[in-house]
Amino acid sequence: MRVIHQIIIVTLFLTNLFGVIPNKKSHQEDDIGASSSQLTSSRVVTSHSYFNGNEWYARVVNDGQWATDALAEGPGGLWPRGTNNSVLYDAGLWIGVKDDQDIIQFSGVKYATDFTPGPYGVTDTDNDNYRVYKVNRWDDSAVSDWSDWPVNMGAPWEDNNSDGIYDPAVDKPYLPLDQTLYTVYNDSTDHNVFGNSINGIEVHQTIFGGVSSAHNDLSRTFFIKYEIINKGTLNWHNARFGPWSDVDLGDWANDAIGVDIDSNMVYCYSKNEGEETDVFGISPAVGFRYISSVNSLDDTLSSGGCIGNGCGNGVGGDYSDPDNDQHAYNRMLGLDNNGNNIYDPDGQEIQFVHPGDPVSGTGWLDELVGDRQMFFSVAPSQLIEPGDTVGFVMAVIIAQGTDNLNSITELRGASYEAKTLWDSNFNGVGLVDRPILESGEDYGLFSDFIMPSVGPGNTVHVDRTYHNGGNEALNISFDSNTDGYSMDPTSVAISAGDHASLTFSFTADNYSTSVHQVPSSYSTIQGALDAAMLTNLNATIELIDDDNYNEQSYVADYSYTGDTILVASGTYTENLHIDNKSITLIATDGDPALTIIDGNFTGRVIDVENGIGLFNLNGFTIQNGMIPEETTQAGGGITVYGTGSIS
Repeated sequence: MRVIHQIIIVTLFLTNLFGVIPNKKSHQEDDIGASSSQLTSSRVVTSHSYFNGNEWYARVVNDGQWATDALAEGPGGLWPRGTNNSVLYDAGLWIGVKDDQDIIQFSGVKYATDFTPGPYGVTDTDNDNYRVYKVNRWDDSAVSDWSDWPVNMGAPWEDNNSDGIYDPAVDKPYLPLDQTLYTVYNDSTDHNVFGNSINGIEVHQTIFGGVSSAHNDLSRTFFIKYEIINKGTLNWHNARFGPWSDVDLGDWANDAIGVDIDSNMVYCYSKNEGEETDVFGISPAVGFRYISSVNSLDDTLSSGGCIGNGCGNGVGGDYSDPDNDQHAYNRMLGLDNNGNNIYDPDGQEIQFVHPGDPVSGTGWLDELVGDRQMFFSVAPSQLIEPGDTVGFVMAVIIAQGTDNLNSITELRGASYEAKTLWDSNFNGVGLVDRPILESGEDYGLFSDFIMPSVGPGNTVHVDRTYHNGGNEALNISFDSNTDGYSMDPTSVAISAGDHASLTFSFTADNYSTSVHQVPSSYSTIQGALDAAMLTNLNATIELIDDDNYNEQSYVADYSYTGDTILVASGTYTENLHIDNKSITLIATDGDPALTIIDGNFTGRVIDVENGIGLFNLNGFTIQNGMIPEETTQAGGGITVYGTGSIS
């Protein structure tokens, strides 16, 4: 689904304008919008950053959301990095406990967050000290996140001179692999997701990963370490901790969830080779594996599996999206939303939904695919009292096999490698020096090009800035499948830590536009619209670069200026639809009262889906429009998806 980049509507001479576009969670696979952001070598940001230390891109916010949609209104976990292919739409931590009065207390992330930046009890949440800190192993004290590494807030570090004092010139942040992100957040303010209970939670979150010359699967894995401190006054009884995510693996309507109990892993795969073959080539599988307890958590999962309509395949139980803390906590206990025990199709009581094996086709499988969420939970071995700390390490892994089911097999193997490497303290990983291509746009995304409309023989430009976040030189050149595109300069070498600005241009050929007359040439306005030239086109642009863990390519949309339709005075009973065309629609009389487009109460009078094209409407009266499903409401009814000017 494309993003609506711009909607501009100026309304004059409309009778009873009607039209509402609902605000809802949308799923997007490729184009996440483009706005400029100045890169600096320090990479300091006050609220968000992103992990891009290997093939993954995951947007991380200082309020507990990672792989989040919250900032750019699109999926936040993307793979391969640079493609904007959706894998995870949103993700974060769930924590559920009972207090001494046996009352459920719950904090978590689900398209919003119950957490706020900084240590528990802070009030200045906009303080830059509570940002997401990000460092690479080749950084040094010249990078502000390195020099400001927040050891006073619990950030892990290496005390190279054993003096107990962090000296950025001598010591270093915790960097077991190539890249580490660290942030602290808490639940000391009112909750936006799971009620208003404040539970005294402080979370120290460390995300890290990299690539290896000896372990290929590591380039598709990153790790998250959670340290959770009870900073409040409540005892935490029967606590559960674990990750939640809305998984959108390419075609989100084709997602299925499984649990590999032996691997301590919950995962998402494509039930059928559908739209994902267009997005990924071969459908991958993505999983969350519980790697290790940090302190006093069980060694095995307490619960996990599928959340969403259709989960359970009619076996029994409510596994839909939890809409309150009671339902969410029940799921973490290994129950359905309503607190009922879970039974598989053979009648066996179980704490997991869909622990069968899709590869062999055995056991309880997710047969009714759809928009899916997944989670797992881990239980502590004891009561958690004020001042106690618990935690765990998990791995986020994506794998791609020879088909959608073989991807699950590859995922299992990669998850065991992640576990082995963690247990060995990443001994022998063979880290790789390399450049890292980063976009200068907001959130570091490689957003598609949206070129301005171009007239015959004219040239339009888009400027982009790219940063080399690695430690070797980055060479960039250019290729396109469409004549007329060029890059200036034609190639560039960016040294480590530096950036370069490039100009991409498109020069149109000398095409011809037309003027269509209504009713002399066409009896209806829609007839003239259908005859008008198609103006919205796209090209593929490739940056050829040295970053072997980035598969960037752009769709470059561009639009010709388009045809003009001149309409003589009269009443036209029509419902107009414009698709991928730049149109100038003009009433020639000059008096809007004499040129009327009447929708006859059968839908919107004018529905424009011109994307990046232009729509100009001048001199009409628009009346008697209606959205059919809203039969009690009528009016002009104009909807413009794109850029429009109405007068």
